[in-house]
Amino acid sequence: VCGDKFKKRTVVVSAIGYQTKKVSLKSGNYILSLIPEITQLDEVTLMPIDYGRELINKAVKAIPNNYPKIEERHTGFLREKTNWKHQKKPIYIAEAVIESIKKSYLKKQLSGNVKLNEFRKFESGQLDSLNARIYAGSHHIHSFDIVARREAFLRKPENFTYKITDTLRQRNKNIYKIYFENNSGQSGNVYVMGSSFAIVKVEIKDTSFTSLLNISPYRRKYKNLTIAYEQGDDHLWRYKHSHYETAFAGKKNTLVLT
Repeated sequence: VCGDKFKKRTVVVSAIGYQTKKVSLKSGNYILSLIPEITQLDEVTLMPIDYGRELINKAVKAIPNNYPKIEERHTGFLREKTNWKHQKKPIYIAEAVIESIKKSYLKKQLSGNVKLNEFRKFESGQLDSLNARIYAGSHHIHSFDIVARREAFLRKPENFTYKITDTLRQRNKNIYKIYFENNSGQSGNVYVMGSSFAIVKVEIKDTSFTSLLNISPYRRKYKNLTIAYEQGDDHLWRYKHSHYETAFAGKKNTLVLT
């Protein structure tokens, strides 16, 4: 309703999705109808964000900030065992107290020095019946430190597919569990802290070499590896422990090394 007071005024009415309408007011009642406006937009291609890969790339870039930048000396314990699958009695056991030099994480490190401070072993009578002897060695702290070596999904992230499967909490911070795999038989989980992008744990299952690294007359079946890191009072993460298991299948039985 428009009274005499508003005569000769103009009202502009607009709304998203409709054409703007101008009305010159006169005395009387008004019912306004807006005409829909159809706008042709340019074609847009939506690309899904691969958050798993994005976290891995950020974790690689953050390694120099999350791990020691100087050389450090560490003391640790090693235990390795060989046995036939489904048999509790071991064929071979070795235990050692080791001292190692861990180099700076600022760049890729494939190896390092290890000293045996104490060593003992047990060998059963079955050892002489084996056609091959398998030893893991004392260099686990270097050969299995995937962060220092920048290997697997850290070496060429583009060769893997990723999927965030869970969010966990540690010290009131989010840790993302990311599943990864490639076409060569490597898969597993990597745990990345959301605030700093530190890699705190890695689980790897590897069957990519089932036709390689065989020890006659045994054929290698798999390699499973778990590596855990621990944060110190200086907020830097360090190699804490690893568990390694591999198996070689023979004609009658499977030999397991842990």
